Amino acid sequence: MEQARGWYDSEAYAPLKAWRMARGRFTLVLLQGLPEGATLRSTALEAVEQARVQQQRVAASLGEGSTGSEPVPSPG
Repeated sequence: MEQARGWYDSEAYAPLKAWRMARGRFTLVLLQGLPEGATLRSTALEAVEQARVQQQRVAASLGEGSTGSEPVPSPG
């Protein structure tokens, strides 16, 4: 985290930071604790997959037999 903050406030990043800030509103998120090599995308995809598996388990325990892959009926 200290290294990330150091870069954000560094002279090397200052021109890019000024350019970025002049062109819109942005939110910078610094996360501490992601495993090395992990990305936000891979972490989010893993969380979605875990939620899907959990939904399937709950549906199976309720006897719904849903796999989450059934087509959604169209209205009408």
